[in-house]
Amino acid sequence: MTRPRTFCEIDECGAPVVGRHMCRKHWQRWRKWGDPRVVSSRWKQTDAERFWSHVDRSGDCWAWTGGTKNGYGTFYVTRDGTDRMQQAHRFAFELERGPIPDGMTLDHLCHTAVADDCREGSKCPHRRCVRPDHLDSMPLGDNISAGGNGAKMTCKHGHEFTPENTGHHGPDGRYRYCLTCKRATNARAQARRTATARASRAQ
Repeated sequence: MTRPRTFCEIDECGAPVVGRHMCRKHWQRWRKWGDPRVVSSRWKQTDAERFWSHVDRSGDCWAWTGGTKNGYGTFYVTRDGTDRMQQAHRFAFELERGPIPDGMTLDHLCHTAVADDCREGSKCPHRRCVRPDHLDSMPLGDNISAGGNGAKMTCKHGHEFTPENTGHHGPDGRYRYCLTCKRATNARAQARRTATARASRAQ
């Protein structure tokens, strides 16, 4: 039986492992800078230089190679002496195209173009894309309809989202749900209530 790795593998560090086969120091460097072997001289780079050093531009999408959260790249910037995490694609957009308008979110156009076929969720490769011209600002509701759950043709149980089988909820009715699944859920809840009532009367 192979024993689990217990010591940091970076440059034979030897410190106890915290995550990704790295000790706390190297893991935090990887999360913050995208490179566990970062040295102090790299801290003197501008945010833009540091950011683009962790972007792979070899494909049509420019993939973020640093840390991620829910599939989206994460990038740390220092503001007022405090390290703040920012989504990598938002940083790229603002760096090249200016501030994101209030009340707007960013849509990955590379994902929207293939949304009907891409069902990878947090593993979707487009979430790592930070290419500025692959991003567009739009209201949240439009973003969801274009490339998120709104682009799905069926619910997770395979029921088609037809006008007759689609319910809406949330602000402005922007979120939808499957009426077939809703009715099935309600029927199961009613069956449980009936069974509980019968058991109570039988006592």
